[in-house]
Amino acid sequence: MIDIVVNIGNVTPMNEGVDDETAIAAWKTIEKTFNFRPVKYEGVKVKINACEIIDLLENTSEENYKNFFKKRESEIDALSPQPLFSSKLIITLDKEIPKVREFIRRLLELIFLSMNLCGWNGVTLYQIQFETFMDNKILKADDFNLCLGNIDAGWHLNKSQSKKEPRLTELPFEQVFTYLEKSDFLTLDRCSTSIHKAMKFLIKRSDGESYSEYDIVEILSILESFLLSKNEGKSSGLKIKLNTVLGTNKADEWVTKIYKLRSSIVHGDYCPFWGNNIFFTKEEEKEYIRFYKLIDHGILIVHKIIQDLIIHDTKGYLFEYDIKMTRI
Repeated sequence: MIDIVVNIGNVTPMNEGVDDETAIAAWKTIEKTFNFRPVKYEGVKVKINACEIIDLLENTSEENYKNFFKKRESEIDALSPQPLFSSKLIITLDKEIPKVREFIRRLLELIFLSMNLCGWNGVTLYQIQFETFMDNKILKADDFNLCLGNIDAGWHLNKSQSKKEPRLTELPFEQVFTYLEKSDFLTLDRCSTSIHKAMKFLIKRSDGESYSEYDIVEILSILESFLLSKNEGKSSGLKIKLNTVLGTNKADEWVTKIYKLRSSIVHGDYCPFWGNNIFFTKEEEKEYIRFYKLIDHGILIVHKIIQDLIIHDTKGYLFEYDIKMTRI
């Protein structure tokens, strides 16, 4: 048996729409799911112990938080403070495996992504570090920062009143994780399939960094990979197929706007104005908001397509066109 102790800087919900009870239920579900569960990597079985995270979330709940702060402040050394909401996760493997560091990172990313896609979008993992133990002795020590913030754009828009937005569905964690695991996310190093590209993008997008022009290009590349054939017209084809998949007729406006913006970006006509400059003119502020809304909507659509594939347990889409003739 190999135990990996994963230290997490902050495990509290980072979204107003997700309370402590939801987060606690999420981690209990993960514990139940991973009780020496076989995963698609070297035949290894995985067990996850999240009792310390659950205890922390229970202690920071609305009825207990005052006592928690008093106790925690007395425990923390002022000279070497630890994060107030830090906790740890214990991952046990039933055997030694190659590239354990890379595997644990991929596993945590896959768990986090599954949590977000099934509806627990406020459950977060920040500042991850881990050590590997065997027979109570340190086998290998690794540390890195893996800042997995919320991929909250999709769920935030999902709660809005706009009828233009496709609706997301809350799904069982086991169903989501099992589907995503089949994509070989734990083993592949390159984006070989559409679903793999989308997962890589959502993980990268969850780092909390500001949006960039490249996000526009990448979102469209993912959607084209899912829906379009090689020589098909981009804008016209995406409008038809997005409306079909999403069961709506509201995709046209977003597709027109985002392709126009991508054209400006790739031809050098679009001048980004974010970064260290926080002072906007009114026109720049409008452009900034428009830019963010387009990406938010794109992330929502990527969410929706992945959910649709999970619900129907399919790899992709095959479209057939009916041709009708009328003599005039």
